[in-house]
Parts: sequence; C-alpha cells; structure tokens
Amino acid sequence: MTFTNKAFYPIALVLSVFITSCKTTNEANINTSEAFQNQSNNRAPLMEVKEIDKQNSASVINNYKYSKKIVPPEVNEAIKLAIAAKAAGEVDVAKQHLEQLAVTNPKLSIIQVYLGDIASSKGYTNLAEHYYKQAIAINTYNYFALNRLALLHRKAGQFDLAESNYRLALMSWPDFAPAHLNLGILLDLYLGDKSEALEHYEKYQVLTNSQSRQVNGWIADISRQLQLAKRDK
Repeated sequence: MTFTNKAFYPIALVLSVFITSCKTTNEANINTSEAFQNQSNNRAPLMEVKEIDKQNSASVINNYKYSKKIVPPEVNEAIKLAIAAKAAGEVDVAKQHLEQLAVTNPKLSIIQVYLGDIASSKGYTNLAEHYYKQAIAINTYNYFALNRLALLHRKAGQFDLAESNYRLALMSWPDFAPAHLNLGILLDLYLGDKSEALEHYEKYQVLTNSQSRQVNGWIADISRQLQLAKRDK
C-alpha cells in the first residue's frame, strides 16, 4: 500500500530507522507509552511506562498474541506510517489514514486502539472510549485496549469499571506489566487494598527487571504500612 499524501514524505528516513529497530508482531508492532498522573501526597507520578508486547514466560499464555489476525506486510507498513505521522505532529494525517485502514481491515483491533490514542491526545475522551471499546469488540483479548479503557475509567472516577478492565487485561495476558502497575496504583490510592497493591507492584518489578526506583519506593512504603498495621492489631 502506498500513500500519496505529501505529508508522509519527510518521515521516510526516520521511518526506515524506526521499522528496522522494532520487533514485528502478527497484528501490528506496538511500542507506546502512557503517563500516569498520581494524585496522592506520598506518591510522586510515574511519568512513563513502556508497553512491550513480548512473552516473558513460556508457561503464561498470551491470549491476544494467539488470537490476533495476521496482517499483510503492506498493511503493517501503512500502520507504521500512520504512527510515524502522528509522532511527527501530523495527527490529522495519521487519523485519516488509520480511518481508511479501519474500513479496509475491520478485523484488526489494533487500528481502533491507535485511533483511540489520537482521540485521547486531543481530549476527546468519549470518542477515545468508543474506539477502545470497538477494539475490544473485535478482539476481547486486546489488553492494550483494556488497559487504556481502564485508565479512562479511573480518571473519570469509575473505579469499579477500571478495576474490572485491568483484571480483564491480565486475564488476557498475566504478564502484561503496565496493567499490573495500573491495577496496583488503583488498589493502593483509590480502593485502599494495600496488600494486593503490593503484589501487583512486586509483579511489575519482576516483569520489568526492577527498572523503576520509584516503584521500589512504593513497595517499601506499603511494606512498612502493612507491618505497622500488623503491630497495631
């Protein structure tokens, strides 16, 4: 597939490096990030978490990995072009081409996720929610969509819905690190379940090789709280 829109041409050189450096997947390569705005006095915000679609354990089944559709190479390249356009600030161009791809490839749930990301970046929360739900309707195991939808629910104060979707994301793939972190934050700050929050923080650190000093601090903080609670009993 070849795009004729001139807005894509300046991206070609950057895109060639982008494509060769990414690990390919069957449905579409995903390497995105999310900001987590933490609203507690004793929690500094964790600004970015990479979402990496990889299998960390042979014993853990990644349902999304095995259920997603195989993408023709030209469609995969078209998706990458749209992602590169968004990264270059050509958001409307990216949206236009993703919408075209969604029409010609209605069974590819990840296209809806990227459309949801664009809507979310523009502040169109209801539209973003619509796209994420569309992605889940196409593939119920799309944990990227479930994770993003849960984050929207959490920001809207719909904590029960947020919890449900984080747990569904982890049912789709128990080793999806961002959902462990997000569910931990939800349980810790909003639902008051420190014990389970600790489990998810610790799981996140295992899956990411303890890369976050911030999460290590949260683990130490909650561990102290739980120890003090035991002593007070």
